[in-house]
Amino acid sequence: MDNVQRDRLTRFANYLLNKPTKHTKFDFGTIAYEDKCGTVGCAMGELPYYNPKRFKFVNSAIDHDRLIVKDKETGQSNRLIIEDYFGLDWYETSALFYPGMTGYVTKAKLKATSGDTTRKTVARNILKFLKWKQKVKSV
Repeated sequence: MDNVQRDRLTRFANYLLNKPTKHTKFDFGTIAYEDKCGTVGCAMGELPYYNPKRFKFVNSAIDHDRLIVKDKETGQSNRLIIEDYFGLDWYETSALFYPGMTGYVTKAKLKATSGDTTRKTVARNILKFLKWKQKVKSV
């Protein structure tokens, strides 16, 4: 993770912590979809609203909520797009953007997540992770 990616992740965490999400309901177990109650989405699902110049969703028969880098179909999975944008590895992406993935819960003292985890908990986990990563890097 370089300084630009670290700054992106910090700003995104602050967005989740301080701004109302664009989805009617925050559901950490779902990327994005619409139902009769409005839109539902997770942290990853907020990216097209947080940074619409960079991200958008495409609908396909295979994956209706696939995140892509705007104006550039890379063929990458949502996970790889997140990893590239924020400079995270597979385990870090799992811990921060997927419910139930506990790889960094003990190491970085993150709160364990599930589908009903709030956006503020996700944001706090990201900020704790960044602080831990900086500490580990300086040792």
